[in-house]
Amino acid sequence: MKWDLLAVFLVGLGIEAWAFLALWRRGPFGRLVRLASLQDAPINVPEGSATIRLRIAGEAWARSDDPRAKILGALAWTMNKVRCVGEVNRRDEGELLEAAEAGAGLGCRGMARLFSAVLATVGVESRLVALARNILDGRDTHMLVEARLEGRWVVLDPTFHAAFTGPAGEYLSAQEVKAHVFGGMGSSLGIVFLGDVAYPARHQRYYMDILQCFSNCFVVDEGSANRALKLPPILYWFGPRLFYEKLQHESVLHLEFLRQFYALVVVIVPFLLMATLLLGIR
Repeated sequence: MKWDLLAVFLVGLGIEAWAFLALWRRGPFGRLVRLASLQDAPINVPEGSATIRLRIAGEAWARSDDPRAKILGALAWTMNKVRCVGEVNRRDEGELLEAAEAGAGLGCRGMARLFSAVLATVGVESRLVALARNILDGRDTHMLVEARLEGRWVVLDPTFHAAFTGPAGEYLSAQEVKAHVFGGMGSSLGIVFLGDVAYPARHQRYYMDILQCFSNCFVVDEGSANRALKLPPILYWFGPRLFYEKLQHESVLHLEFLRQFYALVVVIVPFLLMATLLLGIR
């Protein structure tokens, strides 16, 4: 047994543990996630839920041939099913709906997951979108849903029952909202309240201007739910990912740094530690 190599292994293991926890606590949204360019997707599209399908069987909006009516009907239905704000969050959307029906409250992540699952159940393509004012601060964040409408993405807020519109009143995607904010044209945007629902949150009562959260905008792939695949280095390929799209003249050096640091901590250092351990015990 080579004690010098084992000593190197133990020191490296301590550094890796510190870096791993730092990345977990101070990484994007306070989670350990991998950043990637939106061009590197595919995105895992949510599947329909049998539980949700049973609940919406008699709803007229679910059978509508009008895509906009179907999407807005799904949004209102979701927000009427959840009657209070809370922190319940389940990976299974059927369980999430049942918890809400039993009186549990959901936050923006749970609301986005549930709404996206309702859209998938009625055949509408959707994806989760995460926002962050500061990429290294997990507090000033929000989660929305983009839905495919007439061949383009439009962003809808299942927390505030709102859509975001441009100067002509057209629904915008999250990236289009970000482009307006980045270009100093945030005042030309509209946040359209889509009507009263049971869920009580309203953007006018939010503690900050929600448009500030569009400073960093990501499409979310939540990765595998299998706990065995959440340890490094396997986490790199099966863990959650945030996809971003660079605007013209936008600096993404902070995102590139986090992207490289994640690869170092989750892939390179674990492989080096395993190699050092194997050499030390030979």
